[in-house]
Amino acid sequence: MSRQTAAVDCRSLLRDAIALHQAGRLIDAEPLYRAVLAAAPDNFDALHLIGVLAHQQGRHTEAVALIGAALAQRPDEPVGLANRSAALNALRRFEESLADCDKAIAAKPDHIDVLINRALALKELNRPHEALASCDMALRLKPDSAD
Repeated sequence: MSRQTAAVDCRSLLRDAIALHQAGRLIDAEPLYRAVLAAAPDNFDALHLIGVLAHQQGRHTEAVALIGAALAQRPDEPVGLANRSAALNALRRFEESLADCDKAIAAKPDHIDVLINRALALKELNRPHEALASCDMALRLKPDSAD
């Protein structure tokens, strides 16, 4: 198989994996992400999204590692930082989560998920005033947000 054919196959597999993932078919999406990673171990999107999938399945330690591998390539990627911060919150690693949130906010100040993750981490770190400020910022951006 030529490199060009392999690249096309990876794009096709990734597109199919994302479609399954978005449809909530996590068990079906995971092998496709893994197939992309077998062919292209440093594929940012496959690493990031299989990490998101692991987090959604409660495999938070694995999620942090996978999303971390993706972030090694793009350290300032706000969506990746937001997703890793959510997994870190689930692991009760609030200081690390807060660091990811602050880095993501520096890159994209209006990222609602980051602001919410930040508020959760700050609340758990017993910093309620700062948590409330993050909630206020999130509500200004999305007044109808239940989170």
